[in-house]
Amino acid sequence: MKVAFVIGSLRFSGAERVLISIANEMTKKGNQIYILLLNGILTGREETYTDGLDPRIICIDAGLASNNSFSKIQRMLNIRKIINKVHPDVVVSFGVECNCILLPALFGCRFPVVVSERNDPKIYPFKKTLRIRRKILYCSAKGYVFQTEEAKAFFSTSIQSQAAVIPNPVAAENIPTPYSGERRKDIVSVGRLDDKQKNYKLLFRAFALLASDYPEYHLVIYGEGPDRPELEAEITKLNLTNRIFMPGAEADVPHRIRDAALFVLSSNFEGMPNALIEAMAVGMPVVSTNCPCGGPEFLINHGENGLLAPVDDIQELALAMRDILENPVAAEKMAHEARKILQQLAPEKITLMWEQYIEGFVER
Repeated sequence: MKVAFVIGSLRFSGAERVLISIANEMTKKGNQIYILLLNGILTGREETYTDGLDPRIICIDAGLASNNSFSKIQRMLNIRKIINKVHPDVVVSFGVECNCILLPALFGCRFPVVVSERNDPKIYPFKKTLRIRRKILYCSAKGYVFQTEEAKAFFSTSIQSQAAVIPNPVAAENIPTPYSGERRKDIVSVGRLDDKQKNYKLLFRAFALLASDYPEYHLVIYGEGPDRPELEAEITKLNLTNRIFMPGAEADVPHRIRDAALFVLSSNFEGMPNALIEAMAVGMPVVSTNCPCGGPEFLINHGENGLLAPVDDIQELALAMRDILENPVAAEKMAHEARKILQQLAPEKITLMWEQYIEGFVER
């Protein structure tokens, strides 16, 4: 089977990690995989995952980012030309922005297009115009992949009838063995510095409630993004510049965080959060907000393999964090249970779900 995946770029982010995991696994099984990058390879602070690609995968830069003079029609014609040349059996698009570029570009072509939502569709995208375009354009897709049942339920019954719910995989080869011994006194989080979604200010303020009781602990956020200046100002405002650190994006997050005391996800909304999955897979104690569209609740059985806290509730998030720090034996039991996510979300299982779903469109 020849499959063309379409995505904006291969920067350090959740959707990109999922795509690469699926693409690598499908390549191992003899499929020919192409990845079309609409925005090219990002440079600067936003590192990319290109080193993790199977060398048999063919990456194509659509050249749209380097040529700002492209009109919308030229953009669509360029994408159409590339896809026609590749001539895939199925085209799979990742993310609402890509979906809404690809669908009109391939209108009338014989290639079945499967669109994949990677976030909470009730909240994202923020722009009303893009939400309207999504509503109009999605009817021309042949298939739909959602990460949770809650995300799927947002859409019309006709879309739901043609959709699949497929969670994200976790690549066992990237996950180190669980840490044993005294954990370093770091509370960690991982994700793009985008406070509207990740709500790091909530995490900072919850940590501030614990800081005086746990003077030896630090909070470390691994990631990069547009809200760094705003978040740095918040750290200064809380007088925690010597306690909260943001060292930037890391290529090998699981190894970096495995011996930390606690992982916290403070998001307002998520799809299926890869950072949380990886923290659980390395056998860490985890706390997450119970945010829509249901990813954390799917992953965490409260009190068994982690703790859930209400969205945007400083007191409850701080209480959950304190519960982990004050009860290390119980925390390690939850961490042991959390590691079972490796079997539940093994790449071969998740990739098989993708293959079985998109093969149906090839047969048609």
